[in-house]
Amino acid sequence: MCVDEKREDLAFPYEDEVVYSPDVGYKEDLQRVHNKIDDLAKRLPVQGSQHRTVHWYGYPLLLVIIGVTGSGLCGYLVARWQLTQTRADASLDQRIDNHVDNKLQPINEGIGKLREDVAYLKAKVEDATTKKIDGFSRLPADKIAVSLSDISKTLAEARTKELISPPDSVAELRNKLAQVHPTTPEFWDAVSNLITYQSLIAEKINLFPNAENVRDKPCELIHVGPGASFGGVVTGRANGCMQQLDIGADTIWRNFTFENSIIVYKGGPINLDNVTFKNCLFFVEFPLHPPPPTQKFGETLLATSGVLKQFTCSTS
Repeated sequence: MCVDEKREDLAFPYEDEVVYSPDVGYKEDLQRVHNKIDDLAKRLPVQGSQHRTVHWYGYPLLLVIIGVTGSGLCGYLVARWQLTQTRADASLDQRIDNHVDNKLQPINEGIGKLREDVAYLKAKVEDATTKKIDGFSRLPADKIAVSLSDISKTLAEARTKELISPPDSVAELRNKLAQVHPTTPEFWDAVSNLITYQSLIAEKINLFPNAENVRDKPCELIHVGPGASFGGVVTGRANGCMQQLDIGADTIWRNFTFENSIIVYKGGPINLDNVTFKNCLFFVEFPLHPPPPTQKFGETLLATSGVLKQFTCSTS
């Protein structure tokens, strides 16, 4: 048997195995050759470039692009939905507003008419009150005496509502009231309401300028807290301040002058010795049966002419 030396390099590395044998047959030998080739292919390194399948999720940049695109699309869809809802809500709100306005219009018109009626009635009541005060001022003194209860109620109403009656009518009523005997029932109640009401008018028509500033400024001669009392002689002068006279049972106001001041009296005992009041407002509450010193102060105050009282009084 001859062997070709040039083909020895093609021999398989498994020299102990035979490629062809008449005993096993051609087909089996051919299959065995294929198996050996596959085995060699697995053992030998693959030369050149190798092809490797890479799935889409193996590209990070692609994932980012997909994510950004998806987010943008979702945001756009949400924005479009919100815009649609906003437009729908706005349209619904407009329809509701129109419906409510249509329902409220007659109600508002009715309220406006009611306010006009109330204002008209209020003006009529105020006009009736001020006219009533003017009517009292025209009564003779004897008629004033029997009308004190009605006069007091009318003046109190005018004070509460801060109605402005003609100053001349109020001054004339005060002159008529000064002619009534002080022991007449409800006399001092009428005096309290009349004097205080006249001071209110003077303040409202600006006959007494800076009333609010004066009211907020206590006279510096004495500082007495609520519920406290003061005893002793007070002398001197006060200008442009507010002072209560009945600050203590033992207080004596002597040779004292109040000017451009607001004087308050709340029904307590007072003792005045040569006290002068110039251009002052008085807000007073006389008791129903005042003691002699208080009665003397009230009578002097009532008999003084002029809207802003100017007089000197001694109660002892």
